[in-house]
Amino acid sequence: MDCQRCHGFMVTEHFEDIFVGAGPTRAAGWRCVNCGELYDALVLSHRIHQHSQPSVENGID
Repeated sequence: MDCQRCHGFMVTEHFEDIFVGAGPTRAAGWRCVNCGELYDALVLSHRIHQHSQPSVENGID
């Protein structure tokens, strides 16, 4: 997998929620060894949701 930001090499990473909340406390994802960009299910779902929303800056309602 290549990083979308810098096209660098991605490695698997395991994250832990230190503020044990209502959701899962451990998650797996990807981290770029070049720029440090992180990808996991939550980040990707937010980015997909953000891109599907109309942009107010462009005057689209």
